[in-house]
Amino acid sequence: MKSSFNIGKSGAQGVADMTGYLRHMEQRMVRMVGEPGVLGRWMETLFPTEQVAYVWALYRIGALRDGRTVFPYVNRKGYTVDGKIMAYGPDGHRIKDWKTSDEGQQVNESTGQQEALEYLKYKSVSWLHALDHLERPLALPLFGEHLTDTLPFAPLCLVESEKTALMAKLWRRDCTWLATGGKSHFTAEHLHVLSGRSVIVWPDADAIDEWMERAAALGPALDIDFRFPSAYVTRIREGPPKDDLADLIEKQFT
Repeated sequence: MKSSFNIGKSGAQGVADMTGYLRHMEQRMVRMVGEPGVLGRWMETLFPTEQVAYVWALYRIGALRDGRTVFPYVNRKGYTVDGKIMAYGPDGHRIKDWKTSDEGQQVNESTGQQEALEYLKYKSVSWLHALDHLERPLALPLFGEHLTDTLPFAPLCLVESEKTALMAKLWRRDCTWLATGGKSHFTAEHLHVLSGRSVIVWPDADAIDEWMERAAALGPALDIDFRFPSAYVTRIREGPPKDDLADLIEKQFT
């Protein structure tokens, strides 16, 4: 896809042209916002369609033609910094074990069989800036960061994955749900925007101890009151080692 602004010799957009980059990202997302994609259609099997549509609009979620979900990272000023592209199967789980063979055929590593689904030829995680051969000029915000000031009295809740934040918003709509986008992103760089606030943290099972340790150090430094729900922590520890809040929510419907 061609960009409407200058591209450097290396093929990447220059950092100096931040306005052009942000305009490009906004236009990209506008064309796909509201598309449910594979993930949205799966969530509609758990929650009413109109509720899923509301949450999709709230977080500005979109989808590519091939069904992959695009999670926009919108900062506190309302600028779309980038969009994370992820592929999900009809069961709502991420597609992680697919590769493209040298001949361009889609091969499922689990079965060894070739598949025809178009979106499976892509990496399990990619970004809009890379898809469009651009250079991201701003640091990534938290996923959902643009919502932190819209409901000032709503509890702030923090999870790891974008999908979990969306499911949790459908589960408890009275809270503002944010996601770090990765276990290693529980850092001052990402969390400083929450200074002066109380934050309820819902870590994945494999991140409990690490996030608790980081929260103990970052809380006083950033003036953030981190809280971990004791009942949730106990339950998630007792379950499968890779479970998260989204898994617990899903189990309520199955």
